[in-house]
Amino acid sequence: MIRRQILPNGHTLTSLLKTCASLPALTFGLQLHSLAIKLGFSSEPFTASALVSLYFKTGLSGNAKRVFDEMSVRDEVCFSSVIVGLARNSKPMDALSCFVEMRRSGVASTMVSVSSTLRAASDVAMLEQCRIIHGHAMVTGLNLNVIVGSALIDGYGKCGLLGNARGVFDELEMELNIVGWNAMMAGHAQQGEHGNVIELFTLMEERGMVPDEYSFLAILTAFYNAGLVEETEIWFRRMTEEYSLEPCLEHYTCLVGALGKAGRLEEAERIALSMPFKPDAALWRVLLSKCAYHVNMDIAWRMSDRLLHINPMDDSAYVILANAYASAGRWDEVREVWKRMKDKKVRKEGGKSWIETHGEVHVFLAGDRRHERADEIYAKLADLMEEIEKLGYVPVWAEMLHEVEEKEKKKALWYHSEKLALAFGLLNGTTPPGKALRIVKNLRICRDCHEAFKYISRLIEREIIVRDVNRYHRFLNGSCNCGDQCTTKSSIGKGVGTCGSLAASLPTHPLVVIGSLLLDCGEGTLGQLKRRFGIEGADEAVKGLRCIWISHIHADHHTGLARILALRCDLLNGTPHEPLIFVGPRQLKRFLDAYQKLEDLDMQFLDCRHTTEVSLKTFESNGDKDVSESARVPTDQKNGSTLFAKGSRMESCLKRPGSLVDAGAAFPSEGIKGNSQRSGIGGID
Repeated sequence: MIRRQILPNGHTLTSLLKTCASLPALTFGLQLHSLAIKLGFSSEPFTASALVSLYFKTGLSGNAKRVFDEMSVRDEVCFSSVIVGLARNSKPMDALSCFVEMRRSGVASTMVSVSSTLRAASDVAMLEQCRIIHGHAMVTGLNLNVIVGSALIDGYGKCGLLGNARGVFDELEMELNIVGWNAMMAGHAQQGEHGNVIELFTLMEERGMVPDEYSFLAILTAFYNAGLVEETEIWFRRMTEEYSLEPCLEHYTCLVGALGKAGRLEEAERIALSMPFKPDAALWRVLLSKCAYHVNMDIAWRMSDRLLHINPMDDSAYVILANAYASAGRWDEVREVWKRMKDKKVRKEGGKSWIETHGEVHVFLAGDRRHERADEIYAKLADLMEEIEKLGYVPVWAEMLHEVEEKEKKKALWYHSEKLALAFGLLNGTTPPGKALRIVKNLRICRDCHEAFKYISRLIEREIIVRDVNRYHRFLNGSCNCGDQCTTKSSIGKGVGTCGSLAASLPTHPLVVIGSLLLDCGEGTLGQLKRRFGIEGADEAVKGLRCIWISHIHADHHTGLARILALRCDLLNGTPHEPLIFVGPRQLKRFLDAYQKLEDLDMQFLDCRHTTEVSLKTFESNGDKDVSESARVPTDQKNGSTLFAKGSRMESCLKRPGSLVDAGAAFPSEGIKGNSQRSGIGGID
């Protein structure tokens, strides 16, 4: 055309620019932009919109914004192009501002602009903005559009409001395509609700829809977040064998993460190296974090090197490795890692948290005093921490990975960004009383903040929802929906397992011993028993319960203990029974005394700090016979010292990396064989 001296018009340039954006072909697109300027088409709506899309798709957001600013007339297509580009280029606040500017200019909304604005709001979990846009969609009638409906489901799901997401889903269920179903499944998956994900998957197949890669990604994510490694492996195989779908890099990342979380680090590394894709930084980062979690320094060092090979300026490769060394108490190596990081001039990404109130987003850093209500925030936080300490909160010192005095550690833990955001949300005039507090953090929530939030939710009797880089944490009545599996670890598998040995990583969980079975005690303990033995078998197990051993009592364990004891009281109904023995700290005694309805139960309390010998009557899981023995409490396998003895507390031994305690010595049972028994029930990780 040009060689024949035929000049293109605006439609020709628009079509060519769209082709350049889809390829992408930036060099030719720049030449077309120059030609459009010479011919006077660069400021026309259609040509300018195509230029905006080209620059956004090639990562040149500044160029796209300049083209938009130079446009003489901006219609709904122009605004939609900018909003879509900003949302896709991780500029959610700019996308929201552009949508506001569009409405103030009197330009009508389209399904593209509304759905993209919802995506921008959900990326930063701005629930109030999602609700405002939802209301706008209802006024304009766009809420019945399938694309907008899918965006609403995705938006509410990312904000943690699955009830609202399900409401939109149910309203449009018959019209939704596979995208809407996947969005609903992804919302449940982010919170580890694998049962709901499988239910939706089954219903989707019954409606005649064919699952795609994103459907299985939601399933694998759900099982990964729930800490169910065997189920993750099963569905990964089903994806290829039954549905003939090729796993993508994201599917392998879920599988590798699940294996790593279960401690199968070598196997996870083999899969990462043998999969048909080149591992990206996200996969190596997941595996590195699991190595740090299990304090496997050999593999952690290799993962850090692979991560730095992809991006030498990746701060996470240094930070996670340093945290792993600190957890192992190897402070010389910690200093060496920090020195390497400083020599390479790599800057650590700072943790920050934000909370939305009255349509405004308030951002906090650790120890931040720049907020206009800083004095009130710090005073409120001090009051909260003092109150939860009275309830039994103990700081998780392991999160303070520097050699400093205890007073400095406590101060540093108190002023984490998520705690500051929470304290601000509780100030007068910030959030309505009783409304859930929603906090977003750019990194993983630390174990100390996780523990503190459980106590605070019980203290203030309000729901606290934290969205970190991994998942949602919903704190209510002293417990978290993640089941603490994101912040604690165990070597007894998931849920129920035999207790031939107990790992050193269980100093903070009550353990219910039923025959040869060892269960972590929480709200789901009775559910675990019913799924393991059936309803009648669970009742018999609770009736035959002889001992509950606890090293620490935490807020989220109250409900679980109360349910077990209440059921036992109802089942026994005043009949003669053997005494139920509790071994634990003195605060456990205060907890037991608080339940007056359990007075008719014969219970004995033994202080774990002074107890050296316990008489136990164990219950066989088959219910055929009782075995009465005098059992010595767990002893250190290296020196034989009694761990409950004064001066050699069990907690100190349990916290030592690598030390093991023989649970069978403390709770004898002929059913204990020392081999693991998998139940498929999610538990602590």
